[in-house]
Amino acid sequence: MLKFMATVRRLGHVSHEELIDVWKHKHAPHIVDLVRPERYRISFFDQPRESDENSSEVPDGMAELWFKDMDHFDGSIGRGAPPNIDADNFSKYGAIQKGCNLFTIEHLNVDGRTNESTTKLVFFVKRKDGIERAHFDDYWLNVHIPNVTSSIEKTSVAKRYTVDFVDRSTERTYDGIAQIYIDRAGATFSDIEGYEPDGFGELVKPMLVVTGHEVKIVE
Repeated sequence: MLKFMATVRRLGHVSHEELIDVWKHKHAPHIVDLVRPERYRISFFDQPRESDENSSEVPDGMAELWFKDMDHFDGSIGRGAPPNIDADNFSKYGAIQKGCNLFTIEHLNVDGRTNESTTKLVFFVKRKDGIERAHFDDYWLNVHIPNVTSSIEKTSVAKRYTVDFVDRSTERTYDGIAQIYIDRAGATFSDIEGYEPDGFGELVKPMLVVTGHEVKIVE
């Protein structure tokens, strides 16, 4: 299957709550009818105060859709999308953030049960300038992921851990996205037990880290 991820930011005249309501109750059903995705999940993110330094970077939400193949993608929301793709007027409420429409390869590292009340930590990751992407991916996959996985497996409230590597063919805003699910309100990475730094932090730019909750639309 082909996985596609996109982060969405509300337009200036729209509140976070209004966007989420339209997305969940109007846009998601429209996408299901139009696209017939193999799987479809939406993450809705907690919003920082407008005075926070990175408030404009924080997305309101993120869509994850799985397609049968590229033809399925192109014929539904890609180059061959039908004229009624915006029949629900979602474009009047939110837009995909620039450079954040991503084809990815998902690595499912810990697969436990989650629900809409599970806290989801999402880490948007970009390597530092001068670091080769191939080296970065190799380090992430073979050093950092096993290290985090080991710690999560020792943490009873940590339920799920995925890492999506972004397609290398085009330089995008992010190289990958890590997602950790924790059954604790207000959870942070510090809730993960026994994690020891492994040098990964020296390879990446300051990460955008957001928290939220996930809604499973199509399983």
